[in-house]
Amino acid sequence: YSIFMFIYLQTDMNQNFKEIIEKYKNEKIAIAVSGGVDSISLLHLCFNEGLDITLLHVNHKLRENAEVEQNYVVETAKKLKIPFKVFIWKGNKPNSNLEATARDVRYSFMIEYCKENNIKTLLTAHQADDQIETFLINLGRGSGIYGLSGISQISKKDGINIVRPLLKTYRSDLIKYCEDNNI
Repeated sequence: YSIFMFIYLQTDMNQNFKEIIEKYKNEKIAIAVSGGVDSISLLHLCFNEGLDITLLHVNHKLRENAEVEQNYVVETAKKLKIPFKVFIWKGNKPNSNLEATARDVRYSFMIEYCKENNIKTLLTAHQADDQIETFLINLGRGSGIYGLSGISQISKKDGINIVRPLLKTYRSDLIKYCEDNNI
């Protein structure tokens, strides 16, 4: 299965997105938005579908442009008139395993927010290029068959559904979507 997973990756972004998101259209959902093309595309796709969304952004205070990204995300939420929450990762950062720790912190903030606000589903903007990268990294590490299966389209974390509706969409399609829609 894993070795052949790239065969089924589609570029019909809108159709694939609608098929995945259909089951969540009548509930409150949160969207993890970093400010990059992937998450901004996901945000606009959900907004255009009329979904009941809340934007969640985590500023890890790790990059020089973190404030610029945060401001862009907040302005986008205000422009679309959707609720948003910004989390700031304060305090000392670890010297090793920073990326994994930052991911854990990010999910911790967002999962806790979802639980406190009765939101059962969190959307992330992982897309096909992320899937390929994960597969190749795991292959290079010598992973077994389960490690090569890649990113799951739907998973659960602490009772919250983590849904990745763009997992079969390539970043180039997301860039084109943004260009075509003046985003």
